[in-house]
Amino acid sequence: MADYPTTVAPPGQSTAGQVQAHAPLSPPPEWLLTWKKWYQGQPWGFVGFYDADESSAQDFKAQALKYASIPFNKAMEQGHSADIAVARSKFEIRWVETKHISNESKGQDKPDQANLADRLRAQYQEISQDLPPGLCMPLFFYATREAITCLQTTPVGEEATFGIKNKYWRSGAPFLVAIHEIDAIALDEAEGIDPEEEVGSAGENGWYKPVFKVALETIVEELWWIMVEQITDFWKVTRFVRRAELTPGDGGGKRPDAQNENGQEDSIIGEDGLMELWWTVHMPPQLRKRRFA
Repeated sequence: MADYPTTVAPPGQSTAGQVQAHAPLSPPPEWLLTWKKWYQGQPWGFVGFYDADESSAQDFKAQALKYASIPFNKAMEQGHSADIAVARSKFEIRWVETKHISNESKGQDKPDQANLADRLRAQYQEISQDLPPGLCMPLFFYATREAITCLQTTPVGEEATFGIKNKYWRSGAPFLVAIHEIDAIALDEAEGIDPEEEVGSAGENGWYKPVFKVALETIVEELWWIMVEQITDFWKVTRFVRRAELTPGDGGGKRPDAQNENGQEDSIIGEDGLMELWWTVHMPPQLRKRRFA
């Protein structure tokens, strides 16, 4: 284990009661250790798809990167500046224009949710063989209209405090929609699971969400290294999040923290006991309080 810097007292003197000149470094974050172990010096991150008809494409790409980069700021504050600078320069969300828009221009029907997800999966499979290893993840992102609106309506400059002063599991955080490269039916077939039957007392097969919303500030700190290290089955990763809808122009631009008819902020936990946004594999504290109250 590396020695962390501490204050050394002059000969014959004690450091008791003195303020240390340099606080000990905190341990490096897991995502940094994973990047250094597998992809040091190489590009890393995720692939993201967007629709060509989004006139503000460049704006939301820049905004998305700001929020995704929040963990770099946190780690810099903890004293890992040298490694973080290199890792940050190699991180990216590699944006790719979707193909279904051009298909619509040829008179084809606009794809429904399942069809759109499958088209994006097929397009992702096409480009995967040319991706750097650190970008070739088992899932990718899609910038839905709702996600773009959320990014555009978040006050400028708030990304400087998100993830540092603000806490996980809050409503209104900027997000992208994650799509797993395997849909639920294909996963059930691969695992030999009957979709009509529950697996175990908790019905674990219902935990798998092939399409779900991810808070942008967690894709480095939580999602990426979990995908690389494969510390748990994917269906456990999405246990506490709600499956997201995926249709072009979805959501009508409604933010996840929109107020209800009574002027009160909608709960971040729905009646189904699931979160609107994915933050981590762990049980949200709000849900823990509800279950064990």
